[in-house]
Amino acid sequence: MSVVSLTDVGTFGPKITDLGIPLECLQMRAGALPLKGMIRLRSYLSRAAPDVIQSWMYHANLLAVLTSRLRGSPIPVIWNIRHSLDNLNAETPGTRRIIRAGEMLSGLAAGIVYNSARSRQQHEQMGYRAAHGHTIPNGFELSDTSRDMTTRTQIRQTLEIPLNAPVIGRIGRFHKMKDYGTFLKAAALVNRSCPEAHFLLCGRDVAMDNHELRAMLQEQAVTNLHLLGERSDVPQLLAAMDIACSSSAFGEGFPNVLGEAMAAGLPCVTTDVGDSARIVGDTGLVTPPRDAPALAEALGKLLQMTVAQRAELGQRARSRVEQYYSLPGVVNTYQDL
Repeated sequence: MSVVSLTDVGTFGPKITDLGIPLECLQMRAGALPLKGMIRLRSYLSRAAPDVIQSWMYHANLLAVLTSRLRGSPIPVIWNIRHSLDNLNAETPGTRRIIRAGEMLSGLAAGIVYNSARSRQQHEQMGYRAAHGHTIPNGFELSDTSRDMTTRTQIRQTLEIPLNAPVIGRIGRFHKMKDYGTFLKAAALVNRSCPEAHFLLCGRDVAMDNHELRAMLQEQAVTNLHLLGERSDVPQLLAAMDIACSSSAFGEGFPNVLGEAMAAGLPCVTTDVGDSARIVGDTGLVTPPRDAPALAEALGKLLQMTVAQRAELGQRARSRVEQYYSLPGVVNTYQDL
């Protein structure tokens, strides 16, 4: 096994190499013509001689299948699509072009893996080759971190959050797809009915040095707000939360944050994008995208529950992950394919 990055080592490169897995970086620039990338990838494939290529997301899918076809003996390529098309017009023009190109070239892939049923349906309706489609959800480990009261206490003390205060968490990078604007509007509404609630936000660029985010905060009077930026201790942060929230407006296939939070025993409130509603089932609440009052109302309903009631809902969420989205089961499905 080896991994090829279109760009550089990024955040996860060191973790991959620490596992003893070779990592090749193509050093492509965003928006650059793929010719150099194809030449570098073709050279690498000649050296590595893989039996199969699994490409990950639109740009890599196209690069892998085109490069494979340029070889004298093509290598089977399995695409992986992790994006829904709830609002194609909200995508950048470049992304829309790549998605359309994928539609035309999807017949060249040996298989297409979608991490959500809605994503598969949307792409196949667009014209992606239906006969090649497979749906494999994301998988999660069931950690006991969420039950660790020592971790919960330490995180709260570090962030100066009272031990008995309800904490709502929003995890995800700052991107228009994640719709932090709607979340902050909902948080301001929650403040009015539950002033003791705290809001714990983390992800890339989710920090006060983000000028766009700071402008949003100037419009919304949200108290007890904790902006932590990108963190590597998400399981520990989940232990400090009582409710997890996903406010995404479009584009999500299978939001990892939902599976991670549910595996940690947290009830979730999510917008209805991708497979979010299917994931939480009856263990959480679902609202329309870009509807701050509805999101605030759903969060309020969970806040009005007793601690025991929320814990029971969180345990059902954890059991749902164990039944449908356990990591060993997902790994076995990939291996079978």
